[in-house]
Parts: sequence; C-alpha cells; structure tokens
Amino acid sequence: LHSFPSRRSADLVTVEYDAVPNVHLDELVRRFRAEELDLVGRTIDKAPETYWWTKTMLRFYRMEQIRPYQICATILSARAIDHLADTRKRHAAAGVSDPRQWPIGEAFVGTELSVAGFRMGELSDFGKLTRYDWWPPIHERELKRCADEVFVHPVLSGRRYLKSLFKSSFRSGVIVSAKLAIGALARIPERPTPAVTVDDVSALDEFASGPEGKSLVKSGSVSS
Repeated sequence: LHSFPSRRSADLVTVEYDAVPNVHLDELVRRFRAEELDLVGRTIDKAPETYWWTKTMLRFYRMEQIRPYQICATILSARAIDHLADTRKRHAAAGVSDPRQWPIGEAFVGTELSVAGFRMGELSDFGKLTRYDWWPPIHERELKRCADEVFVHPVLSGRRYLKSLFKSSFRSGVIVSAKLAIGALARIPERPTPAVTVDDVSALDEFASGPEGKSLVKSGSVSS
C-alpha cells in the first residue's frame, strides 16, 4: 500500500505469493499514475460463455458486460478501491444467500470497473508478459530464464510445484515434465541446475501416496 495521509488517497498494489515481479514496483506505480489509470492487470482471454466464474455474475451483470481480469499482480487506484467496496456492499444488501450467485473476484473486478467507465490498463503494456497464467507452473529454478518478463506467475517449488503441475491432469503433468527434461538435456553443455530436483521427486511420491493423491485417482483425474 502506497501510504498517504488517509487510505482514501492511497493506491493499492497487490502481488500474490506465487507472482514474481522483475521490475521495480515504484516505477510501475509512477507510470500508473502518470497515465491516470484505475486498474492494471491482465484481461483473461476467454469468452464469457465458457469462463469458469461467469455463472456467479449473472445476477448482477449481463453476459456481454462480463470482463474477467487476472489479478494475481495488480494496481488499483484509490477511487477504484472505494467504488468496488461500495458495489460489494450493494451486492450484499441485495440479499445474496447462495454463494454461487456471489461474483467471484477475478470476474467481478474487471467487469465492474469496465461497466462503471474506469480507466483500465494491461500489465503487458509495462513489459513482456508471456509467462503469466495459471498453468503450467514455473519452477523457482527457471526464474533466471524469465528475467525479461515484467511478471512471472505461478512460480512454485517442491510440493506446491508438483501439485500444480499435475492439477490439470496426470497426462498433462507428464507432458510438461517431459518438456522440462528435454529442455534440461538440451542445455547439458552449460551444466545448468535442473528444473526438477530430487527433493521435488520425493515430494511427488509423498503427494501421490497421500490422501490428496489418492483422491485424484479415486475421482478419475489421474489414470494409472
């Protein structure tokens, strides 16, 4: 939080634990203010009809208004924060009792600010942004190869990395693991540190034999 005499004149920078900036946040904020923006994040390139959380929005917004926005790393102006807070209060006053009708954050923030006419920017306007999504994860050891990216997400290691790697499906996890292995082999002359370590493999064994891994197998998300 960039501090000022009162919160109502403060802009907010939020960075989730698995998002890594490769730029000085103060410089981003200076540009954000110079361009008089209210929100900087990443537009989710997915049709509202197929977006996961669209159904939570339809009580308050029309389908064509929905603009999902990825906010793993974002900057919000003070007036945008106040507007979003007031809107949430109106939603609560409407008597939403079913959580499935409560607008989910990444669908709500971009949609509401867009509908209300706030100035919205993209993280990609501040630099290269090609390793910023939900999946596949980036291992912490890969960060050196992402130094030219303005933000990287999700950056994980150990158990969290492996759990995310196989989150989509066991098959997808194996494919990504194979690509990492091929990439490591291609760089053998430089003797880099491998992206996946012995500790990570041990964590995978622990995960697979634990209740979460067994649950995936039982649900059919992982096939043997």
